[in-house]
Amino acid sequence: MKYISKNRFCDFIIHDADFIFDKRTDKDLVVSAKHLNIIKTAEQNPYDVDMEIKCAIITFKNYSILSLVDVVDVSKKTIYEGKEAEDKIIDELKNCAWAKSIEEKENSVYSIDFCGKKILYFIADIQCESVTIEWDEYNGEAWYEKRRKNQCR
Repeated sequence: MKYISKNRFCDFIIHDADFIFDKRTDKDLVVSAKHLNIIKTAEQNPYDVDMEIKCAIITFKNYSILSLVDVVDVSKKTIYEGKEAEDKIIDELKNCAWAKSIEEKENSVYSIDFCGKKILYFIADIQCESVTIEWDEYNGEAWYEKRRKNQCR
Protein backbone atom coordinates (compact mmCIF):
# COMPACT_ATOMS: atom_id res chain seq x y z
CA MET A 1 0.00 0.00 0.00
CA LYS A 2 1.16 3.51 -0.78
CA TYR A 3 0.05 5.20 2.46
CA ILE A 4 0.24 3.75 5.98
CA SER A 5 -0.93 5.21 9.29
CA LYS A 6 -0.24 3.41 12.55
CA ASN A 7 -2.12 4.10 15.80
CA ARG A 8 -3.42 7.46 14.50
CA PHE A 9 -7.22 7.25 14.36
CA CYS A 10 -7.07 10.91 15.45
CA ASP A 11 -6.00 11.77 11.87
CA PHE A 12 -9.28 10.50 10.42
CA ILE A 13 -12.89 11.65 10.28
CA ILE A 14 -14.90 8.47 10.67
CA HIS A 15 -18.47 9.82 10.39
CA ASP A 16 -20.56 7.51 8.16
CA ALA A 17 -17.64 5.41 6.97
CA ASP A 18 -18.60 1.95 5.73
CA PHE A 19 -16.73 -0.76 7.66
CA ILE A 20 -16.87 -4.12 5.88
CA PHE A 21 -15.48 -7.38 7.22
CA ASP A 22 -12.45 -8.63 5.29
CA LYS A 23 -10.94 -11.39 7.44
CA ARG A 24 -9.85 -12.42 10.88
CA THR A 25 -7.04 -14.60 12.08
CA ASP A 26 -6.31 -15.86 15.56
CA LYS A 27 -4.81 -12.46 16.35
CA ASP A 28 -5.98 -9.88 13.79
CA LEU A 29 -9.26 -8.38 12.62
CA VAL A 30 -9.16 -6.79 9.16
CA VAL A 31 -11.89 -4.54 7.73
CA SER A 32 -12.09 -2.43 4.61
CA ALA A 33 -13.40 1.10 4.95
CA LYS A 34 -15.02 3.39 2.41
CA HIS A 35 -15.94 7.06 2.89
CA LEU A 36 -13.14 7.44 5.42
CA ASN A 37 -11.68 10.94 5.48
CA ILE A 38 -8.18 12.01 6.50
CA ILE A 39 -7.56 15.46 7.96
CA LYS A 40 -5.43 17.94 6.06
CA THR A 41 -2.77 18.10 8.79
CA ALA A 42 -2.11 14.33 8.76
CA GLU A 43 1.39 13.37 7.65
CA GLN A 44 0.02 11.11 4.88
CA ASN A 45 -2.24 13.78 3.36
CA PRO A 46 -0.35 15.79 0.72
CA TYR A 47 -3.34 18.09 0.07
CA ASP A 48 -4.36 21.31 1.81
CA VAL A 49 -7.89 20.05 2.56
CA ASP A 50 -9.38 16.98 4.25
CA MET A 51 -9.56 14.16 1.71
CA GLU A 52 -11.72 11.08 1.23
CA ILE A 53 -9.81 7.83 0.91
CA LYS A 54 -11.01 5.58 -1.90
CA CYS A 55 -10.69 2.33 0.09
CA ALA A 56 -8.69 1.73 3.26
CA ILE A 57 -7.69 -1.51 4.92
CA ILE A 58 -7.82 -1.31 8.72
CA THR A 59 -6.03 -3.99 10.72
CA PHE A 60 -6.59 -4.37 14.45
CA LYS A 61 -3.47 -6.32 15.49
CA ASN A 62 -3.73 -8.83 18.32
CA TYR A 63 -7.31 -7.76 18.96
CA SER A 64 -9.99 -8.68 21.46
CA ILE A 65 -13.65 -7.62 21.33
CA LEU A 66 -14.34 -6.57 24.91
CA SER A 67 -18.01 -5.75 24.52
CA LEU A 68 -20.82 -4.80 22.21
CA VAL A 69 -23.59 -2.64 23.66
CA ASP A 70 -26.92 -2.49 21.84
CA VAL A 71 -28.09 1.05 22.60
CA VAL A 72 -31.21 1.33 20.43
CA ASP A 73 -33.38 1.44 23.55
CA VAL A 74 -31.38 3.39 26.13
CA SER A 75 -33.70 2.26 28.94
CA LYS A 76 -32.70 -1.37 28.43
CA LYS A 77 -29.19 -1.55 27.02
CA THR A 78 -28.17 -5.06 26.05
CA ILE A 79 -24.50 -5.83 26.69
CA TYR A 80 -22.68 -8.69 24.99
CA GLU A 81 -19.17 -9.74 25.97
CA GLY A 82 -16.48 -12.14 24.83
CA LYS A 83 -17.26 -14.62 22.05
CA GLU A 84 -20.90 -13.52 21.80
CA ALA A 85 -19.83 -9.88 21.29
CA GLU A 86 -17.26 -10.92 18.70
CA ASP A 87 -19.76 -13.03 16.75
CA LYS A 88 -22.27 -10.16 16.70
CA ILE A 89 -19.80 -7.55 15.50
CA ILE A 90 -18.41 -9.87 12.80
CA ASP A 91 -21.97 -10.54 11.63
CA GLU A 92 -22.69 -6.79 11.44
CA LEU A 93 -19.41 -6.08 9.63
CA LYS A 94 -20.18 -8.80 7.07
CA ASN A 95 -23.34 -6.82 6.25
CA CYS A 96 -21.48 -3.46 6.23
CA ALA A 97 -21.78 -1.35 9.36
CA TRP A 98 -21.61 2.45 9.33
CA ALA A 99 -19.01 3.76 11.74
CA LYS A 100 -20.19 7.01 13.30
CA SER A 101 -17.24 7.82 15.58
CA ILE A 102 -14.22 6.32 17.28
CA GLU A 103 -12.91 7.20 20.70
CA GLU A 104 -9.54 6.00 21.92
CA LYS A 105 -9.70 5.02 25.56
CA GLU A 106 -7.06 3.80 28.02
CA ASN A 107 -5.12 0.58 27.48
CA SER A 108 -5.41 0.63 23.67
CA VAL A 109 -9.19 0.29 23.69
CA TYR A 110 -11.11 1.80 20.79
CA SER A 111 -14.80 2.49 21.34
CA ILE A 112 -16.58 2.59 17.98
CA ASP A 113 -20.17 3.76 17.49
CA PHE A 114 -21.89 1.88 14.67
CA CYS A 115 -25.20 1.73 12.86
CA GLY A 116 -25.84 -1.82 11.73
CA LYS A 117 -28.48 -3.77 9.87
CA LYS A 118 -29.52 -6.27 12.56
CA ILE A 119 -28.51 -4.22 15.60
CA LEU A 120 -29.47 -0.70 14.57
CA TYR A 121 -27.17 1.23 16.89
CA PHE A 122 -24.35 -0.27 18.92
CA ILE A 123 -21.03 0.54 20.50
CA ALA A 124 -18.16 -1.92 20.21
CA ASP A 125 -15.09 -1.79 22.44
CA ILE A 126 -12.07 -3.32 20.74
CA GLN A 127 -8.74 -3.71 22.48
CA CYS A 128 -5.68 -4.24 20.33
CA GLU A 129 -1.92 -4.02 20.28
CA SER A 130 -1.98 -1.61 17.33
CA VAL A 131 -4.16 -0.31 14.51
CA THR A 132 -2.84 0.08 10.99
CA ILE A 133 -4.73 1.97 8.29
CA GLU A 134 -3.45 1.50 4.73
CA TRP A 135 -4.60 2.85 1.36
CA ASP A 136 -3.38 3.56 -2.16
CA GLU A 137 -5.41 6.49 -3.42
CA TYR A 138 -7.71 9.35 -2.63
CA ASN A 139 -11.24 9.77 -3.93
CA GLY A 140 -11.26 13.58 -3.88
CA GLU A 141 -12.06 16.18 -1.26
CA ALA A 142 -14.04 15.13 1.80
CA TRP A 143 -17.78 15.73 1.34
CA TYR A 144 -17.86 18.50 3.95
CA GLU A 145 -15.06 20.49 2.28
CA LYS A 146 -17.42 21.55 -0.50
CA ARG A 147 -19.98 22.62 2.09
CA ARG A 148 -17.30 24.53 4.00
CA LYS A 149 -16.21 26.39 0.86
CA ASN A 150 -19.82 27.35 0.01
CA GLN A 151 -20.38 28.75 3.52
CA CYS A 152 -17.36 31.04 3.16
CA ARG A 153 -18.68 32.83 0.07
